[in-house]
Amino acid sequence: MAAAEDRKQLFDAWHALFDPHGDFDGTVRLPMLSGSMAPLIPVGAQMEIASARQRAFGVGDVVVFARDGRLVAHQLVFALGFGRHVFYLEKGDRNEAAGIVRRRDVCGVVTGWRPDGSGDEEFVPVTRSRSRALRSLLEGSRVGLRSRLRRLAARLRGDPGN
Repeated sequence: MAAAEDRKQLFDAWHALFDPHGDFDGTVRLPMLSGSMAPLIPVGAQMEIASARQRAFGVGDVVVFARDGRLVAHQLVFALGFGRHVFYLEKGDRNEAAGIVRRRDVCGVVTGWRPDGSGDEEFVPVTRSRSRALRSLLEGSRVGLRSRLRRLAARLRGDPGN
């Protein structure tokens, strides 16, 4: 796809997902540009995203939200609510760290993907999975803890640069 077509596709998707009137009820397609959700969603796959206003979502769903001017697709791994305010811990399956996203900032729910987006390939559904979310959270915690322990051990040994 040409760069101008890519920009138009991104603009159209952004507009549909963030429409303040909330009347978008279809799906948009956007490419997965990072490996943060691999192997569930591979790099280059065309994600199909439904509006979060038209579809219920919760822990275990892969959702889309804006962060630092980019659209991010990560899994919701934990929820915490205070009255009308709901916050989620979100995490890419390949990421060590998790972040926080407010419910109101979620603009889309990933319903599935196609290998390269030409439309001829088989649709691969992405369904809510609380067990996958828990595994992702625990794996990230394990990897992060291992990394911190290595740095601590190196510091205790007096290794420079750690």
